[in-house]
Amino acid sequence: MAGYGWTSYDIRTGGAHVVNDTGNQVDLVTQFSKPAEGNWGLRVTSLPREDAASHEQTSLFFYVGMEGAGATLDCVNNFSGGFTCTGRTSELGNFNVLVLDRQSDNSTFKKTSVKSLTQANSILSEELKRPSSHEGSLEEQAGQGNLHFVQKTFEGTFEFDVLFSSDIISRTMTSDVLTEGISEAHLGFQERFRSVHTPSGPFQTEEYARFSQHLLSNLIGGIGYFHGKSRVDTSSPLEYSEASLDFWEKATSPRAHAVIEEYGPYHLFSTVPSRPFFPRGFLWDEGFHLQVVLDWDIDLALEIVSSWFELMNEDGWIAREQILGPEARSK
Repeated sequence: MAGYGWTSYDIRTGGAHVVNDTGNQVDLVTQFSKPAEGNWGLRVTSLPREDAASHEQTSLFFYVGMEGAGATLDCVNNFSGGFTCTGRTSELGNFNVLVLDRQSDNSTFKKTSVKSLTQANSILSEELKRPSSHEGSLEEQAGQGNLHFVQKTFEGTFEFDVLFSSDIISRTMTSDVLTEGISEAHLGFQERFRSVHTPSGPFQTEEYARFSQHLLSNLIGGIGYFHGKSRVDTSSPLEYSEASLDFWEKATSPRAHAVIEEYGPYHLFSTVPSRPFFPRGFLWDEGFHLQVVLDWDIDLALEIVSSWFELMNEDGWIAREQILGPEARSK
């Protein structure tokens, strides 16, 4: 993996994300659009690298899932270049997720029921290790369940759309609507970036503009919503005082015998320092992140600040690192 990240992104309209997969000799471009109406769509396109074979096969795995009491999804193969998942929630009403292939492919489904979607990665790994799994392929099993794995296998270049539509929103998301939204999101981001972050000399070249756009896009593209219980050590031994440079070593022994208490559940809407290594909120870092976000979207910055203040306890304390729930603790 040579790298991945957002090349442009606005949390209110959409953007573009690129994965440079040198191992599989392909670059994956995901373009995302979220029109004001509330439905959304994304388009996944492959760009074979220069060293790729002309008939290289690529398999993509992703999952569609819901959590909560009584959450179920029903996924069926359309056998006409895609598949559809239907479900219902109290907030969204009836909804469907349509995956529409813009060229033929081979799709396989596997359904299951889980308590938490954080189990998805380990479940998929175990499924692919089963004796019935042929050369890294899922065993077909469509129907109802709250977690559906989808394996899509292509030869050469490919492109497909993922389209979400809810019955409570009048305008259905289609491939044409998605194409229009992708174009508007890209042009809108470029225009807004030039307006908000007007470059000054000597940083007025296209190279600097692209670099700056990537930085902003990955900061905002890393914003996440976290939910779960917080584990806190409420003891205050003297070794915890940061009175010397080696305080962390002195705190090793009392930390090993600390009594950990759980609080919450809480929720947090926050940027993160690092998507792969620290995908959770850090209070200290957030102050620096929001200096950039404020210029771009002051309402977004205020929403993040409000979320942090909701974590304050009766003593006015906010934990500097928020590891909420099992998914955050798994990193």
